Amino acid sequence: MERQYNIATVKVPFNREPFPQQLALMNKLIQALRKGENGLLESPTGTGKTLAILSSALAWQKFEFNRQVEIRNKIEQVNHEIKNENKTSKYFKEVEDDVDDDDFVEERKIKFKQVEEEENVAIKKRKLFTIRKETIFFASRTHSQLKQMVKELKGLPAELLDGINMTVLASRKSYCVNPKVTRKFDTSSGRNDECKRLAVLSAKGKGCKFNSNSTGKLGGYSGRILDIEGKQFLNFN
Repeated sequence: MERQYNIATVKVPFNREPFPQQLALMNKLIQALRKGENGLLESPTGTGKTLAILSSALAWQKFEFNRQVEIRNKIEQVNHEIKNENKTSKYFKEVEDDVDDDDFVEERKIKFKQVEEEENVAIKKRKLFTIRKETIFFASRTHSQLKQMVKELKGLPAELLDGINMTVLASRKSYCVNPKVTRKFDTSSGRNDECKRLAVLSAKGKGCKFNSNSTGKLGGYSGRILDIEGKQFLNFN
């Protein structure tokens, strides 16, 4: 059953009741992300570190994106109010020749100048402020740990996965699906050298057919959560 927890002011959907260690880990991770600090966190084996990290990091990513949207909306609102005020000030400036009260005219001139300066500042802020979704890198030492990460990612609540784009980065040794290369070279250096050689030939219409077809095939699966084996399967079929 999906639950939602308010951790360091960030709402974190969780697909089951978390362990105390998971709550503590998510709390420290979100605090570090919100403050822009480095965090060195540790938790015992079997306490659900991967699930806690993915849930809290993705929840913070959505929180941060929505916060930026809110700031942009406020800037837009201020711009609108300043423009309306500016129109009013321009109206008073146009009719100042018909007003005999010198103090009133001088006051409107000062107000008009202030509004012009505020509008220029608001426009500059709007141009400088760009909404962006933060990129999350999940690094691991082994291939099996990355497989576990992808498995956990697929099981997260739909709210966290909405709009997510991900890919697994790995070496040619893991990604190579050309049987002529994999059977001949078992080391990373051997496959790297052969892959580079075939890539040059591919530009001339020769070389590795998998290299030529991979971009188009993977492009059609944008938004899907695939591990290394899943991408290899796409190239074989």
